[in-house]
Amino acid sequence: MSLASLRAKWALGGTTDEHPPPVDAMENVLRYFFFDVLLSAGLPVAAAYIANWAVVNRFRIHDYLGDGQLCFYATTLSVVTTSGLFASKTASLTVKISAGGTMLWVVILANVVWALAITARIRDPATAELSKRRITGVSAALAGAAILAGGIFKWFWGG
Repeated sequence: MSLASLRAKWALGGTTDEHPPPVDAMENVLRYFFFDVLLSAGLPVAAAYIANWAVVNRFRIHDYLGDGQLCFYATTLSVVTTSGLFASKTASLTVKISAGGTMLWVVILANVVWALAITARIRDPATAELSKRRITGVSAALAGAAILAGGIFKWFWGG
């Protein structure tokens, strides 16, 4: 390690390994939306859209999301966000309880919606197309709730 790097590290405004620089809340939220939302949910849908237009020349979102895939996404995103929150040393107990409770409701609703969707499609195959459309809408709303709640809690706890 050079003398210049040591001076920069220990200078006023410098950082140490024990005390890293504070991370801006907006940076956390933007990182969350880019990696946890756009790449994990947006990229597969965009790939399906492009492939569908190239091969079939039409795209119906419920053909791809009508089996409740977004319910799994909402569940996973909620659980990962809550896990990160509970590991945070900066979040207060109140924030942890409110975030955990909110995300728990999203997880429960997403799993109930998925179970009902599969059951409805198996029970009455004649209405499977309508069920897929409904499930796509409801699961998209649940995924949106998980995304929004996760972004809000990332903003407040900074984790």
